[in-house]
Amino acid sequence: MALLLGFVQPLTSDTSVYLLQTRTLLETGNRYIDSHDSKGPLLVWLTAPAVRLFGAGAAAAGALRALSALGIAAILYRLIRAGGDRSRHTAIHFAALAAALPYSAIVWGDSLRPETYAILLTGLILLLGQRGTPVAAFAAGALTGAILFLKSILILPALVMLAVWLVLEQRRHHAWPFKSAICLALGALLTATLTLGWLARNDSVAGWYRQTVEWPAEFRDAAPATVETGGQNSFVTGLLTLYKASDDPARPWWMPIKVPVTLLRTGIWPFFLLVIGLLLRKGMSRDRISLLTLGWIVGALLELCLEYRRWAYPAAGLLPPLLLWIALAPKSGADEGRRIGLVWLCASILLAGIAAETAHLVPARLRGTPQSPYEALALAMRPHYQPGNTLLVLDNNYALHLLLPAPAPPPILSLHVAMVNPEERETLRQRLEIFPPTWITSKNPAYSGIRFGRDQPETVAVREQEGALIISGPYPAFLSCSNAWARRLDIGAP
Repeated sequence: MALLLGFVQPLTSDTSVYLLQTRTLLETGNRYIDSHDSKGPLLVWLTAPAVRLFGAGAAAAGALRALSALGIAAILYRLIRAGGDRSRHTAIHFAALAAALPYSAIVWGDSLRPETYAILLTGLILLLGQRGTPVAAFAAGALTGAILFLKSILILPALVMLAVWLVLEQRRHHAWPFKSAICLALGALLTATLTLGWLARNDSVAGWYRQTVEWPAEFRDAAPATVETGGQNSFVTGLLTLYKASDDPARPWWMPIKVPVTLLRTGIWPFFLLVIGLLLRKGMSRDRISLLTLGWIVGALLELCLEYRRWAYPAAGLLPPLLLWIALAPKSGADEGRRIGLVWLCASILLAGIAAETAHLVPARLRGTPQSPYEALALAMRPHYQPGNTLLVLDNNYALHLLLPAPAPPPILSLHVAMVNPEERETLRQRLEIFPPTWITSKNPAYSGIRFGRDQPETVAVREQEGALIISGPYPAFLSCSNAWARRLDIGAP
């Protein structure tokens, strides 16, 4: 059911951006010249085969998510069976939950994201850590480097696991594990060398550095969260303000606040209660796999703490290691069957989200009913849209480019206009004036750094106002449906 859900969900904001950038990569051969985003190149490189095979749409996203889910399930199955006295029955239950639960709407399980790949790569590193050989260390270092070139913060679980790996090696040999450390470093260096070499030859190393290192630091500092205390704020308002302040990198001491709140709002908290109960009753397994898994959990909590925003989806990265740790915790007698029942009970909140969304989406897809404003708008626009017409989407969802399909937008997306520097914003402003889009579309509500000013008979004009861009011109209202609307350039205007 969960794997099917990945094929019928509408294209979300994140998925639309990454599929659009992958399509651009396949068309132009580059990522950092014709696209602009903070993610690493591995994201589009790993997505490209599915987009080439299925096209830039829901089928490609669904296939990639299904492969990742089945991959992590296979890893958990193998590790649980390798744990010793765990039955095949137990391994199947835990592996199935690891594959299904990240699809739940409660953890925003509706998108193809860097985390889709990072969780699988981290699982592979744990599988290599079970072996602990120099060759495995080299491969684990290479995979860790790959995660870095997906999204830098996602490397934290792998780094903590590798630290545990080295400590275990040191305790086993009673000496610093130079060979393992060197192999890990060489593997990471190989990935970095190949990645940067490819970018230097085919893309832009400067563009990669600007978009993935400099730019994220700039927009994080541009609008720090504020902490308000005292005054006329109620106690609840004060708590909410502190929670919002957990986004502010200038106040890192507030960041841990988001962890327990995110665990509560995502329905993952029952798994932590079960972990605590097992620790109190059974103690902790000290085998190699369990200790490496504990490192994964600690790294995932650290990642959740340091995430720039209070998103729900990073919490999904906790599910595989939590399930694995619970499966490998010490047991006795009839504990195995009881533990399976308890873990399904813990998963009931997330499973309810999957069941509810599936019950809604599958019948709607069979009826052919549009499931998002942009699906409805694409259906309404198709009779009027001419191939090659350009779009300016004043929102954070660019599915319309994929659904029509339409040419790629300018590299800097409307969502990011207020986040880039003045020179980049001015370049976009000039481009929109020189090459005005054929269509301007949006929905209500919308999230954009570009706004439509007014329909005016004269030529298209784009001006900057307080970090945003305002576009005006001969764009009379053309159609609207499902809270989305489209304006088309009047080619007869002077």
